[in-house]
Amino acid sequence: KSARNTGVYSDGYTSSRLGFKGEEALGNGLKAVFQLESAISQDDKDARWGSTRQAFVGLTSSSFGTVKLGTQSSLSDSWHGGAGAENMGNLSTRNIIGGVKGSFANTKQPGITYVSPSFSGLTVGAGAFFIDEGGEKSTVKYNGKIKNSDDRQTVYQIGANYANGPITAAVTFAALDRDFGKSSKEYTVSGGYDFGVAKLTAGYEATKDIYMDGTASAYEGKAGLYDFATWSLGLSVPVMANGKVHLGYSQTDNDGKKNDSEAWMLGYEHTLSKRTTVYAAYQYLDNDKR
Repeated sequence: KSARNTGVYSDGYTSSRLGFKGEEALGNGLKAVFQLESAISQDDKDARWGSTRQAFVGLTSSSFGTVKLGTQSSLSDSWHGGAGAENMGNLSTRNIIGGVKGSFANTKQPGITYVSPSFSGLTVGAGAFFIDEGGEKSTVKYNGKIKNSDDRQTVYQIGANYANGPITAAVTFAALDRDFGKSSKEYTVSGGYDFGVAKLTAGYEATKDIYMDGTASAYEGKAGLYDFATWSLGLSVPVMANGKVHLGYSQTDNDGKKNDSEAWMLGYEHTLSKRTTVYAAYQYLDNDKR
């Protein structure tokens, strides 16, 4: 079905935010770092300081790497961006199509991460993120048996990132561990090459064993496990002194319900200064296969 909306919207290209960050030298090359930021919504009359962005403290050194504690971007959010292959933020086809349904790793959550120093452009990292720290125990029925649950959910993630010259590449794996039931898994691979006259990028994301209903009914057999996959292609072409044309395509597949979708995007961005960019985009989403 077609739909049309008219209004004033924010976060078209990227999420608006206000934040503070800093560092303090502790000696011997060791630094303490912090970052505190909040999302800002210009189209929300109730907009206020919130906690939807990053808020962390950490230690960093060129010899051992960086450790961060607090609400922060996961490895996949930092390295793959979650913005699709065409490098146009929230306007990308991955976001238009809805990303990978059931995605749990490409986000910002409270946790702890470690990222190594760079070895000729290569870094490795690991993290643990606490989506739900648990609480009062309840009983649910799982595989015909009564189980005690405190609703704890923890994401464990490992990965590697490479950025050197015209080449970028990243791979991450994450597992969502519950206090009972089957663990969900998420795989993400992305890469790009800058030819100078154009930059070609691609990405692939897959989630396995996703409970689409997060309530206890999902574990009672009333909602099944599903697998999802999305792949994306992007092309960015510099034009004029400060402009870029972006072209992108994404396709997603739901093995559980066979409701594939695909999206196209043609966009243009023009940089007016270090802080000001204007942009326009045409987006097309096809859900006819649903």
